[in-house]
Amino acid sequence: MNPGHVEAYVGLAAMLIDQARYGEAEKLLDQAKGVSFQDVNMYVQLGVLAQRQGKPDEALDWYRQAGEFGGDSISLILIDLLQRYANHEATLAYVQESVAQHPDDMELLLRLARIQRTTGNYSDALAALLEAAKLNHVDARLSAELGELYLAQGRPQAALAAYRQTINSEPEEPTYYLAVSDIWRGQGDFDQAAQMLERGIERAVRPGLLYVALAELYEQQGESTKAQALLERGVERIGENDVQLMLALGPYQEAPADQAAEDPRPTSRRSSRRQLPEENWEELWYKEQLARFANEPSVRIALANLYLQEEREDDAIELLKQAIVLGPTDAGNFMALANGYSRIDNVDEAIAAYLQALVLEPTLVDAYTGLAQLYVEQRNPEQAEAVYKQGLSIAPASGDLLTQYAAFLLQEGEAAQASDLLQRIDQLAPSAATLAARAALFVAMDREDEALRDLMTAISKEPGSVEALVALGDYYLDVGEARNARETFQSAVELLPGVAIGRLRLNAMTR
Repeated sequence: MNPGHVEAYVGLAAMLIDQARYGEAEKLLDQAKGVSFQDVNMYVQLGVLAQRQGKPDEALDWYRQAGEFGGDSISLILIDLLQRYANHEATLAYVQESVAQHPDDMELLLRLARIQRTTGNYSDALAALLEAAKLNHVDARLSAELGELYLAQGRPQAALAAYRQTINSEPEEPTYYLAVSDIWRGQGDFDQAAQMLERGIERAVRPGLLYVALAELYEQQGESTKAQALLERGVERIGENDVQLMLALGPYQEAPADQAAEDPRPTSRRSSRRQLPEENWEELWYKEQLARFANEPSVRIALANLYLQEEREDDAIELLKQAIVLGPTDAGNFMALANGYSRIDNVDEAIAAYLQALVLEPTLVDAYTGLAQLYVEQRNPEQAEAVYKQGLSIAPASGDLLTQYAAFLLQEGEAAQASDLLQRIDQLAPSAATLAARAALFVAMDREDEALRDLMTAISKEPGSVEALVALGDYYLDVGEARNARETFQSAVELLPGVAIGRLRLNAMTR
């Protein structure tokens, strides 16, 4: 390495940061500072390093210095980093200043809209998008951001129209087909949802995840054989190098035909797990994928989840730890480990994993809710409340955080504070799922009329939501209307026969 080139030190330090080798990276960046105090990328990497070490204030200082030296050339990188690490106030100030200097910059306007949406300032987000539309109204990112804004406002039909424009502008991007299909599912039009995925399979450049999504839709409709056949066709078409497609085939594995004739073991994907055969074909399949995708953490996570279902806890945790070794800076791997520890009731280790996930990605709502629940289990309400408050400072428009924090406050006897939180939902998170969750809390607060209003609104917004139907059935049970409850649960079963929750509720009523 040339001792006179600061770029060499910074480039190697960036590689070490990605490998979680923070001590070595810090030494290299110290050496870089000895060569030059004006290298923009050096300050960026110092900020990333501080963030990964759990020093957000120090990271913000480094980012500010990068902005001072880099000017316009570094602005987009800094904005993305600041938002990724949940420095919302700094992000908004920096973006607004940049937009004031460059009002015709499409990239800046899109980022301004995103940060406003993230913090629940929906009217300001829309204003930024309208300005962006004056520059390029057919940009796929513009209509996609508009679709996300409409979803945040609980307006799925408007989101659907926006995303149609997105697909017309950029038909090769698979995630757009997923977004539209999800909206159609919520509307209860599963034919349209399937057709959108089929269209994406034909047109998108990376169709593997679309095959997986369509197979999941078939499963929800109780068509397991059709789902398996689709996945197999996907492998025939795009090959065996798509890891998610190969993993999706795992639950369908069974004995070869010549062995099955001699061994009439159960082959249903749902029944075979409870009565393990002599050969666990799903396990063998995942092990084959381990050989094929040796450096892919998701394969180990998939096999670990199978082991957790089979109560092979030590094997599962070992695989989850291996996934972290392969991806030490991927917050998703720590989330998987946290979930694994939670399932085996190792609360301390689960908490540690959640905390590390939040260091890597401070905007993970599921990490805040999971962590808070664990503190509740430890009978540590002060720490649980601190986590909820921190989460809402990061994601103030999260319906999950608003409803779960409100539920916590109710348990702590703080009904007035809980009520204040629930009122925010109308403005910040009026989605069907959030309204259904709020309804359950209204029932607990003896506010049945408001609960029923929320449930009916949720179902009108998303008539295809099994969760909303089940919540309505639960409401009827709570108010003593067993007949209505039974009919509602039956409607959930008929809507999506492959989703177990409606049938479980019916069975519980029968018992």
